Amino acid sequence: MIERVKQIDVKTIIEKETGKKFNKNNFLNECPLPSCNSGKGPNKSSAFSVNTKDNYFHCFSCGVGGTGIDFMMHLKKGWKERNAIKYLAKEYLNIEFTSKNETSELSKFEKTVFAIKENPLQKATRYLVSRKIKTKSLPKGSYYYDSWHKAVAFFDSEEKFINRRIIEPVNGSPKSWNKNGLKNCIYDKQFKPEFDTVFVHEGVINVLSIPSYSGIAIFSSSNKFTDKKKLEKYIDDKKVVLAFDNDTSGNRCFEYYKNLLISNRYNLHSILKLKLPKGKDANDLLISGELDNFLKNKSSYELIWENVMTKPIPTDSEDKDKDNQKYFFYKENSCYYTKDISKGKSVAKKSYPTL
Repeated sequence: MIERVKQIDVKTIIEKETGKKFNKNNFLNECPLPSCNSGKGPNKSSAFSVNTKDNYFHCFSCGVGGTGIDFMMHLKKGWKERNAIKYLAKEYLNIEFTSKNETSELSKFEKTVFAIKENPLQKATRYLVSRKIKTKSLPKGSYYYDSWHKAVAFFDSEEKFINRRIIEPVNGSPKSWNKNGLKNCIYDKQFKPEFDTVFVHEGVINVLSIPSYSGIAIFSSSNKFTDKKKLEKYIDDKKVVLAFDNDTSGNRCFEYYKNLLISNRYNLHSILKLKLPKGKDANDLLISGELDNFLKNKSSYELIWENVMTKPIPTDSEDKDKDNQKYFFYKENSCYYTKDISKGKSVAKKSYPTL
């Protein structure tokens, strides 16, 4: 039921609930949320928009964004998630919960999600603050408290459990736990589509450690993400920073995802490696007070791959096969070409004019 409600067109919801109409570029003159004054100042400039492709809204002024459920929770102050879901299900799907069928309409997993999201956040917040994470700067829904397992709970972009961070683990037991196998899960509560750079991590705690940057955490069995289309949404036309831990597991992840990004020919600006100190991750540097300066230091990044089409190339390729293998195209006679295989033969196809 939650997924069905999340699929309701958010633009339709906003226009119907507020009476405001988006322009042809999917912007509103004013942010319709009562807590924001965007568009009401002297310059009348609003930054409230909807992404119709991915079905989410975002106000670049107040920072609020999300699905139709999130919009209703902010529009109707005091509404919890279940209030928004029940309202949208009734008004837009013609499904009305009653005291008898409300629980039968929900799966066991959805009931668990509801229960966790109703829990007070204080214990989870205290744990994150102990890791020096600025919880007040995090968007709503970034984390929850699982009282049964005494853990901070995180959900992926499809509202599936990806991680429980045990607050007080027993000696010898893992700090993180997930009951089910993970497959192609993405934590995207800190993803900012308007940013041209995205940090890719292997853990949520590291994403939350740098909230002023755009970041995602990826989870899959053996840390091998395979859903090319799902990942593309977050990295298309971006500078991608692979920010994995500098340990054995993190270095394996780096090699895997570097090859994944290059071999699938994503539309990327560049791929960089965050050169974390040996045995350290982003949260370690946050706790030690080194993270801010480290991220601002250009020497902390290693350029792994760059789309040479993003900047002028002064000369033709000296080795066309080598450049085609490295960049997927080469330059000859001031034009770009790419070699494709057609009927078993290598065929050069003109790609782009010189920039």
